[in-house]
Amino acid sequence: MLTADTEADPRPGPGPTDRRSRPTDRLLAAVLGLLSAVLALSIPFLPVVQNTATVTWPNATTGTAPLNAPLVAYRPESLTAVVGCDAIRSLDDRSPGRATVLSTTPAGAPDGDTVGLRVAVADGVVTLDNRGQRIATAPLPPPGAPCTLTFTSDFGSTTATLGGTTLYEFAGDGRPQLTGIHSDLDAALDPMGGTSVRFDTDNRYDTDASTLKLVAGAVAIVALFGSLFFLRRTDDADARRVVHGRRLARRLRGQDDLRDAVVVGVLVVWALIGSMTSDDGYILDISRGNDTAGYIGNYHRWFDVPEAPFGWFYQLYSLWSGVSESVLWLRLPALAMGVASWFLISRALLPRLGTRVRRSRSAGWAAAGVFLCFWLPFNNGLRPETVVVIAALVSFVMLERALATRRLLPVAGALAAGAVAATPTGLIALAPFLAAARPLLRLFTERVRSTGWAATFGPLLAAGLIVLTAVFGDQTLAAVTEATRVRQDIGPNLPWYQELARYDLLFSDSRDGSLQRRFPVLLLWLCMIVSTIVLLRRGRIPGAALGFARRLLTSTALSFAVLALTPTKWTHHFGAFAALASGVAALAALATSTGVLRSRRNQALFLAAVLAVTGLAFRGPNTWWYVSNWGVPWFDKPVSVGGIQATTVLLVLAFVSLVVAGVEHLRSTSGVPRPVRRTLGRRHGRIGTARPSGSGRRRSR
Repeated sequence: MLTADTEADPRPGPGPTDRRSRPTDRLLAAVLGLLSAVLALSIPFLPVVQNTATVTWPNATTGTAPLNAPLVAYRPESLTAVVGCDAIRSLDDRSPGRATVLSTTPAGAPDGDTVGLRVAVADGVVTLDNRGQRIATAPLPPPGAPCTLTFTSDFGSTTATLGGTTLYEFAGDGRPQLTGIHSDLDAALDPMGGTSVRFDTDNRYDTDASTLKLVAGAVAIVALFGSLFFLRRTDDADARRVVHGRRLARRLRGQDDLRDAVVVGVLVVWALIGSMTSDDGYILDISRGNDTAGYIGNYHRWFDVPEAPFGWFYQLYSLWSGVSESVLWLRLPALAMGVASWFLISRALLPRLGTRVRRSRSAGWAAAGVFLCFWLPFNNGLRPETVVVIAALVSFVMLERALATRRLLPVAGALAAGAVAATPTGLIALAPFLAAARPLLRLFTERVRSTGWAATFGPLLAAGLIVLTAVFGDQTLAAVTEATRVRQDIGPNLPWYQELARYDLLFSDSRDGSLQRRFPVLLLWLCMIVSTIVLLRRGRIPGAALGFARRLLTSTALSFAVLALTPTKWTHHFGAFAALASGVAALAALATSTGVLRSRRNQALFLAAVLAVTGLAFRGPNTWWYVSNWGVPWFDKPVSVGGIQATTVLLVLAFVSLVVAGVEHLRSTSGVPRPVRRTLGRRHGRIGTARPSGSGRRRSR
């Protein structure tokens, strides 16, 4: 099927069967694409420059005063402590009881003795306790000969010696936890010659890209652009010519200035007065931590391991919040992505659904309404679902353009968009590829026959793998693998078969199950069910492009399945469905218009379903997150007026609508539902009006 973007080009010239791509273009597209892919694959394995930090005690600045150094990883990478025996004797002589020679946790710290190192002396006897166990007890050697107490510990071994005699030796990781260096030794009272404590912090993730990695990444990006340039030249020769959207009529593109103004206006107003999202402060702290930690790590949990392979999004927010931390400034990226998402929907998604969708105001307004229902409660803050919305939308639209024009450059764009998804939820950007697997395979087969394997898949591999230059820009594969292991071991890390936990939250009496979170999800389900029923019963949704409608519904359904693969099961992940849901809503508006659902019975059934879904949504409390919940009515209960819940009213109306549907069904003596009487308007082609002739004799469905 030819859409508005693939209408025949009226300009004279050779057709696709008369043109051939040049061998040079195919060769350069293949070579540059494979070069970019190989370099991108090498990025995770290329070296990085680690920034190390070593702390010593005592030092010239603070002397023997306590040193506070709480480590994010709790344990140092290595610890070496050397204390002279003369200093220990001096401390013992001037102390009436047990004195602390060295401790890695402060006195009185809860559980400090069970996790840290403590060296003490009393009556000439030295004791060593490490991680809650007494590892050595030994008398001090007699004065005279040089003598030191030495304690060393790293990942592979732990050793303690006194005067050259080994007191303790352990093969394994026996490192104590360290929050600082604390001691009763005093440089003014005790001879501190030869006494030194030194530990290296565990800065394995504080790394910068090496010169080799930077050069490889730059060459990979340049090679990608070169490969895509020659891929475009190949497309121009081997694929269909297209009419650019700027030469199409505004009506044909489905533009509606009033609708655009309403959507943008609502987004702007909500950015000013709207609620915060659940993780705004959480993500802001992560982005702030980049300045002190040297990398994007999870400040609140998982031992501050890096957020890679999904850290690039927080890196951008770190730069953005460095300008200002005002609420409005922090919301500007979400606002910009919301506006961009809507214009992509109205200019690229809806027009391709079919001619009647482009001409139907109800379909366009339905798409706008559902888009806002998703965006306002889910995507008004710093959550990365805003990026996923655009990634999934671009991926779907570009794939559809590729199938319509038989070009590979849009496929490369879809791969790049799907790869840059900012969270595990971004896996839904791959759902369009699964939905379009069969037509994509046919497209690839055609191009392989005409241009060869390398020229076909080389640029596509480069487009899909180029994201590795950002994911592993300053990290290695080993670091990301270790960070992933830590997150999986500590959790939450729920398997796919516990996906019902997400829906338990959605229907709970909590913020995750609030009215504004339930309603868009339930509405999307209803639109999917109705559109699928009409599609299966009629074979198509009248007025909608058949293949496009099938792939849109399939992509949305697969997105729910792919969502089960995410390790966490929070309801804020549903914000990623904003774009796909708007397209499904437009389909549902077309499928339920009076031109399709012509019987009173079916219209009453659909109204009952809408009322029931709305009633179920209103069963949730009208609660928001944190300070946005102050002064909000019904924040702790379902919406009610005068003791009557809105759910009760809506369900009663749904029951009445069901009764009407039943009556209409019984009144139909022939088994064919009675059509709704309509008055012909001046414009017979408008959705919702009857045809000028023959419509009364046609069977209603």
